[in-house]
Amino acid sequence: MRPKSTMIVPFLLFWVLLIWSVLDGDLTLQEAAVYAIVWLVLLVCFLQFPGGVLWFVVPAVLIDIVLVFKVFGGDVEIH
Repeated sequence: MRPKSTMIVPFLLFWVLLIWSVLDGDLTLQEAAVYAIVWLVLLVCFLQFPGGVLWFVVPAVLIDIVLVFKVFGGDVEIH
């Protein structure tokens, strides 16, 4: 089973947001390292299963959401 090209969006979003937030000063290097380590550990764990890359999309999106709330804080309004 091959992943679709749209599945790359959460992967790219995570790394772009992580690098941007460190450069902007919203995250320290230690905080960014924790996010990156969690992301990599989850990726390695999910790659142990057949089709694991497809299942990794869910935790990748959840980490993206947590990172968005951490970086933008109170600037994000939810209705």
